[in-house]
Amino acid sequence: MKNNEDGISQAEMTGEDWKAQKLVSAELRKLRELSGMTRKELAEKMGPPYTEELVAQYEDGGVVPMEIWPVFAMVRALRGNMNDLDPERIISKRCFTNGYSDLTDESRDFVDRIIGTLVKGQNGTA
Repeated sequence: MKNNEDGISQAEMTGEDWKAQKLVSAELRKLRELSGMTRKELAEKMGPPYTEELVAQYEDGGVVPMEIWPVFAMVRALRGNMNDLDPERIISKRCFTNGYSDLTDESRDFVDRIIGTLVKGQNGTA
């Protein structure tokens, strides 16, 4: 089984790793679509060795586990920020944009915990 640059194999990925990767894949697609670029245009902007097929695989979650350099190249070509691909930020952003409607029960619990922690901190009870 192939390991990524960090030495993590697909077999070693946890459920949280899988969920995080799925969120990142969807966010990469969203960033590209918001830019108005096609997959082919993004690959051309990234330059060799990146291809339209590789962009598609990353956006569709077909590369498991993801390697950081292609993700970095995609974000850079889209003039994005790697911090925006943090799964916790993605969940928070979705919550503020769409409310709870598109979050799973697990994601809703996560957001509720964050909000609870923030409220406790503001009240000096943290």
